[in-house]
Amino acid sequence: MENAFAELAVDLGLPPNLHFQVQPLPSEIVATPILASVDELVERAQKQRQDFLAAAADVRSKEASLLQAKRSVYPVLGTALDIGHYWFQDGLQEKGPHWSLGIEISCPLFQGFFYKNGIKKAKANVAASQAKMMQQELQIIQDVTVAHMGIKTAAAILSDSAEYLKAAQLEFNIALTGYKAGTMTILDVVSAQSSLADARAKKINGEKSWFLSLSTLAYATGSLCTSPEEIDERM
Repeated sequence: MENAFAELAVDLGLPPNLHFQVQPLPSEIVATPILASVDELVERAQKQRQDFLAAAADVRSKEASLLQAKRSVYPVLGTALDIGHYWFQDGLQEKGPHWSLGIEISCPLFQGFFYKNGIKKAKANVAASQAKMMQQELQIIQDVTVAHMGIKTAAAILSDSAEYLKAAQLEFNIALTGYKAGTMTILDVVSAQSSLADARAKKINGEKSWFLSLSTLAYATGSLCTSPEEIDERM
């Protein structure tokens, strides 16, 4: 347990000797998932997953660079205006205020191919960035779809393991009572006890799968919350 906490702290960029306060597991786990649709979860993931947000920001940056490259071929008009009044030593000064106005026009006459190549490069960067974002979007859809199905599968496994544990416990109680009454042998008790141990192990694995499926869905959507309202409440 301590090794797991130390590894978690290192993954979070924290000292490995940091003490974690862990919420204890509930005595009874009720796996009745009420999930939003895959499309809603994908939309939520697109708003919350940092990898997709970074890809979208990169696309916007490349589009801005393309716009700048397209505008660089146009003439640039610049103006300068200076108004002032000079004072000198011994009380001397100008007779009146002075002013100057300048207008400058810059035209890219001899760099046409340079700007054209810059536009082509900017367009290629936009296309590559958009392809990267599309690939990231497909990955999100896959992650959310798999996690969505994993929740349902884990809930079914946990429910079945709970029923199996009840049946195994009942079988063991019957075998033990029959053995005490002399109607069943010790082999029947041992067999029932083995089935009970197997049922308990399956129940534990079912609970593990349930919590892992929850964490997988939380990662796929980029949040531990299940609704935007819960996000507002936790912030």
